Amino acid sequence: MPLRWRLALVYGLGCALALFASGLLSYAFHTRSHYDELDRVLVDRALHLAAEVRQAGTRVNTDLQAGGLPVLSGVYGPDGRVRRRSAAAPALVQASPPQVLAAPAGPAYAGVVALFPRLTPPPPHPAGGAFGLLVGEQRWRVFVLPVRAGGTALGYVETLTPLGLLDRSVARLRTVLLGVGTLCLLGALAATWFTAGRLLRPLEAMTAAAREIARSREPTARVAPPPHDDEVGELARTFNTMLESLEESAQTQRRFIADASHELRAPLTVVRANLDLLRRYPDMPEAERADVVREAERESERMTRLVGQLLTLARGDAGLGIRRGQVVLEALVRETVQEAQHLARGQRLALGPVDAATVEGDGDRLKQLLLILLDNAVHYTPPGGQVNVTLRRDGPAARLTVSDTGVGIAGPDLPRVFERFYRGAPARTHHPGGSGLGLPIARWIAEQHGGSLRLASRPGVGTQVTFELPVAPGTGPGGR
Repeated sequence: MPLRWRLALVYGLGCALALFASGLLSYAFHTRSHYDELDRVLVDRALHLAAEVRQAGTRVNTDLQAGGLPVLSGVYGPDGRVRRRSAAAPALVQASPPQVLAAPAGPAYAGVVALFPRLTPPPPHPAGGAFGLLVGEQRWRVFVLPVRAGGTALGYVETLTPLGLLDRSVARLRTVLLGVGTLCLLGALAATWFTAGRLLRPLEAMTAAAREIARSREPTARVAPPPHDDEVGELARTFNTMLESLEESAQTQRRFIADASHELRAPLTVVRANLDLLRRYPDMPEAERADVVREAERESERMTRLVGQLLTLARGDAGLGIRRGQVVLEALVRETVQEAQHLARGQRLALGPVDAATVEGDGDRLKQLLLILLDNAVHYTPPGGQVNVTLRRDGPAARLTVSDTGVGIAGPDLPRVFERFYRGAPARTHHPGGSGLGLPIARWIAEQHGGSLRLASRPGVGTQVTFELPVAPGTGPGGR
């Protein structure tokens, strides 16, 4: 069943229960109070009439008007025979006081009304008296009270009043309550249906947007935010934020694929051209042949390195973590700087202060990060320049710094150096064989170790890269 129908039915059922309860309470309190008031009038009239009988015998007034309703009465002897009756008495269904006293009737209202408490005090009920109901063209409420004086039975007094007018009024009240309740219920259902439709419209728009994205595989659709700042509006905004993130991710992926294709196409073209050259000129001089083979090998190595870097980034994108263990960082730094000496082409690699520090992480990945930084420093530092490496312990963190006296990075290029495949003009000039993936890989390794990678540079002065990561728990200032 659609959510709109469920909401309408749930709210409609709630309204129906509320209307039924309020209508039933109103009907019960109204009906009971009116019938109880008639019983109170009959009892009061019977007590007054009994007092008159004790004083004046049967010469009493048996006609009375109470609230627009006639209260009729009769006086009976001890034998139950009528001694005096109201003027309308001959038209009434005759009642026998002894029979009424022997089989008294219950309340004049319906049984369900009796389940609810009274809002007014109950009518008095003198000892020995009893109520009855007479049925003719209409119902009559009767109250019979025995009269005694000094232990002698003087007879009975009877008070009664017609219930036709009140019965018809109560019946009209039932009809009105049912009609009004039905109209209110239908109105509540219609209002709930309309309101639910308005509230669910953003959800329908989100469903349509999701279907369009699934069909086109392009997360460019957006949901119009609803005018109200509620939970549905928050959901719509969150959905749009998710779509923006998906769109940005898709654009990044397309750009990555395009850049990777471009970077792989160049070495593949060179290798293919050299192989074609060897095929077309089998009698090529040996020296030229060796040059062609070396160029093909060089481009093949470049392509292998590029594929390896792409696999590393793909591993990071897939959420694959790194191996973790205790790594003695100062030993790793010394070893890596020593191995990187062969990268220098006239530059001087100097190892500055090295503090003891032990970290949790992957030693191979940390070595890869430092080699990337050293390789960049060497390539962008002219011969005669210097590359300095330091490792300092700063409380709970270890700070590895690689600085050079190279060409530096221009201000507009600095914010983008961690983008994949991005290479500024100086990078393409000084390191044409680079891929633009080294620093993105280094940043991924730093993040995997809970650290950060910061870069500061001035054109013509040099560049400084700082890698800061937490030391292993439980290691003191000495790193152990």
